[in-house]
Amino acid sequence: MKKNIAILLCLLAKMTLAQSQLTIVSDETWDVSNKEITMGEYPMSYAQYQALERTMDADPAHAIYTRIYDASKVISGTQPIWRTFRASENWDSYAFRKVFLLGNNAITSAKLIVNCDDIARVYVNGKLLDTKRIHQKIDTRNGNTVDFKQLSAFMYDKTYEYDLKNCLFTNVKNTILVEVGNETYNDNHAYLSAFLNVVFKDDKAPITPIAEVKIKDKTQPKPVVKPTTKPVQPQAVVISQPAVQPQETQKNTDMSKLKVGDVMELKDIFFKRDEYFLGEDSQGMLNKLYEFLQKNQTVKIEIAGHSNLIPDADYCKRLSEKRANAVQEYLVSKGINVSRLQHIGYGKSQPKVNAKTPEANQQNQRVEIKILAK
Repeated sequence: MKKNIAILLCLLAKMTLAQSQLTIVSDETWDVSNKEITMGEYPMSYAQYQALERTMDADPAHAIYTRIYDASKVISGTQPIWRTFRASENWDSYAFRKVFLLGNNAITSAKLIVNCDDIARVYVNGKLLDTKRIHQKIDTRNGNTVDFKQLSAFMYDKTYEYDLKNCLFTNVKNTILVEVGNETYNDNHAYLSAFLNVVFKDDKAPITPIAEVKIKDKTQPKPVVKPTTKPVQPQAVVISQPAVQPQETQKNTDMSKLKVGDVMELKDIFFKRDEYFLGEDSQGMLNKLYEFLQKNQTVKIEIAGHSNLIPDADYCKRLSEKRANAVQEYLVSKGINVSRLQHIGYGKSQPKVNAKTPEANQQNQRVEIKILAK
């Protein structure tokens, strides 16, 4: 479901600059796929991830509080959620999602704690979080043996902690998406219990440790929660590398003279660092593009986003695609048929200048259009 850019900007404007921390827990406000999903042996590709997100946008449903195994442990303050209250089949799988916005403040820490059962993969903004359980044989409760390969196996009596400081973005939509597979046991089924705490720069108070609660069975000891990942240090900007001559670009700035196959950079399209929201200062060029498409009803274009060379490749691809999509959504909101538009994020795979200087960054992070049909 496409969201109006103006509405998102208004929501962000309402967030106070003094925001100190944000807590998100699994509950009935989370989305769940209306239909079962197929969990393959290997994690989803980025294209498959996007397709699942689009499916959940088009056909959303809400998770519900669910019945769980008596000895299960859930995280304090959360609800264990699933698609139904009772299990109905021996095996089924669903996707759960929480979308949230962060304000302007820099993030000082972001911890996600997950407890679930039986099989799960957790993605944050499209990035798969590793449980370190890549290949293991597990005896199931009904006496069968399951050989988990690339599937991530969670245990009902353990918790998993992740550092998300380098996975979340300020001033943009963030998404936690979890694939969960279920093996029915005693009329109970799989569930998801999740707790996210984000602390921002101007909050001096420490994070209160999260206690675990054990359901019914008090004889089993509580597991010790240990971080499974370490914070990733930001990559340094290399300023000593000499610049390479830019690749050949389209010199024609008159859209009406573009031919099929021609590429033109959209000048004066501005995004803040790590953001994909279009500001008012971008509307001049956007409106020129809109007027060109209105006058030339048979023209179809590709909108391509490009990034600088500093962040990792996955981050660059995601951000550049979101920026290209922001341009597409603006045109659609003005009345251009989406069938005439394609958007793609090339990340840092097609730099104009092979360098990481501030000047090179300005040239490399750009939005271009390519004429596909005329």
